[in-house]
Amino acid sequence: MELFFEVVTLPVERILFLILRSELRKEPLSQEVRQALSPETLAGLYKLAAAHDAAHIAGQAISKLPGLEPDENIQKMKQKARQAFYRYVKMDREFGRICAFLEQLQVPFIPLKGSVLRQYYPENWMRTSCDIDIFIKEEDLPRVVNAFVEKLGYKNTKKALHDISVFSPEGIHVELHHTLIEDFVSKKQCQLLADLWKNASPSKPGSYNYQLADPVFYFYHIAHMAKHFQNGGCGIKPFMDLWLLNNVIDFDRTDRERLLEEGDLLPFAKAAEKLARIWFEDESYAFMDRMMEEYVLNGGVYGTLTNTTAFSQYKKGGRLRNLLSRIYLPYDMIKYYYPVLRKHKYLTPVFQVVRWVKLLFHGKASVLVQEANRNAGISRELLSATADLMNYLGL
Repeated sequence: MELFFEVVTLPVERILFLILRSELRKEPLSQEVRQALSPETLAGLYKLAAAHDAAHIAGQAISKLPGLEPDENIQKMKQKARQAFYRYVKMDREFGRICAFLEQLQVPFIPLKGSVLRQYYPENWMRTSCDIDIFIKEEDLPRVVNAFVEKLGYKNTKKALHDISVFSPEGIHVELHHTLIEDFVSKKQCQLLADLWKNASPSKPGSYNYQLADPVFYFYHIAHMAKHFQNGGCGIKPFMDLWLLNNVIDFDRTDRERLLEEGDLLPFAKAAEKLARIWFEDESYAFMDRMMEEYVLNGGVYGTLTNTTAFSQYKKGGRLRNLLSRIYLPYDMIKYYYPVLRKHKYLTPVFQVVRWVKLLFHGKASVLVQEANRNAGISRELLSATADLMNYLGL
C-alpha cells in the first residue's frame, strides 16, 4: 500500500529523534549522530526541529559536542535554546505569581499541561509552552478575571469556546479553562472530564492549588493529543511528554487504560505510546506506525489545514456533507459560540443567521472561499489514506 502524506527525509528525522532521545534519557549523543552533522543535514535538522518547537533541545544537545565547525544552523539552534530558557524563566515567575494570587483569592485551581509536565523533563526549561493553562470553576471565572485585570494589571481578555484568555503586563498569555473537551469533540470524553474536582486533591493541606489524579491527567493528555491530531496534527512534543509520563513516574496502568477505554481513546493511546517508544527506545516500525509518523511530521506543531480538511471529510462522510457542516454548524458546536443557546435551543436558526452575517461583514468571506476551495481540493488518495489511519487509531 502506497503512502500519500508528504515524506520528510529519513536521515534528518532519524537524527532529530536520536538527539531528543539523548536529552530525555540523559545519554551522550551517539557516534552515528556526530558523523551525520554535515552542513546540509544541519539545515534540514534545524528546519524540522523548529517546525516542532524542538530546536532548543537540539541546540542544547549539539552544544555539548566538541570540535564542530562553525555553522549558521548550529548558531540558530543555540539561540533557540537561549530563548527557550529566557521564556521559561519569565513564565515560571508569572506562574508562581498567579498561584500565589489565586491562593490569596481563595479560589480553587488546577494547573494543566506544561506547567505540570515540565517537572518530568531533565531540565524544566526544555518543556516549552506558549501559554499558562489553569482550570477554574466556571462560576469563579468572572471574579478571577476581574481580579487579574484590577489587581495584576492583566488586559485583552478574550473568551473562547473552553477558556478565557488574559495577558500579563509582560505579554504572557494565560488561559483560564472552564471546559477541557467540548461535547462536539466527544460526548464521552466531555462527560469523563466534566467534574475534575472529584479527581483532584490539594497539593498540600489547606492549599487551593489542586493536582489531578494520575489516570485523569493522563487521560486528558491523550484526549488533548487526539483533539489536535484530528485538527491536522499535534507535533512531536506531546510524544515526548507521553514517553516521560510512562518512564519517570510511578503509575497504575490498569487505572489509566480503564479510563481511556471508557473514553474511546485506548487505540489512539496505544498507537501514540508505541510511536514514542519507536522514537525514543528503538522499537521496530510497522506500516501504520510509518503512516502515523508521516502525518505527525508533516503537520508540525499546529497541524496543517489540508490534514484538518481531510479528517473532517472522513468524519462527515464526504465533501458535500463536510461543506454543509461548516455552513450550518451543529447545535453541539454553535452553543459554545453563543452560550444563550444552552437554555434556549429553539433560537439556533436565528444564531446561525447571526453567525453568517458576522462572517460576511467582518472580512471573513475570503476565508470561507478558501475553505471551500480546500475542501474541493482533497484528493481521493489522501482521503483514503486519512480514513485508513484514523480507523487504525480509533478516531
